[in-house]
Amino acid sequence: MGRQPQEIPAELADQLDETVQRVLAHPSRRQILRMLTGAQSEMSAVELDLTTGPFCSLSCTAYHARQLKEAGLATWVDGEGAAASSTYRYSSLIGDNRSVLAVLQATEKSDREHLTAATP
Repeated sequence: MGRQPQEIPAELADQLDETVQRVLAHPSRRQILRMLTGAQSEMSAVELDLTTGPFCSLSCTAYHARQLKEAGLATWVDGEGAAASSTYRYSSLIGDNRSVLAVLQATEKSDREHLTAATP
């Protein structure tokens, strides 16, 4: 199994409210938020699932995206009127929030190593 993901550095965590700290404590959520922040348009859970590595199923990815939404870091729109969460289209709400962007940058390398590690 790969390296353990890096925790949010204390000096950056202190700049975030508790809900955002809790949500960003998970490397899959940080990776999803990186993808949404850099995307030119909304992304589906299926598209996001390709970025979360072998440890996360499609339903797991959709769960993490919902956690980002509940924390106010992402939003979604229904895709073509279907009710299944896999049809939602997600987008980032962080804009130029320097505190959140700093967390994403500080943890990116260790998250990528953790999320791309080979499964046993």
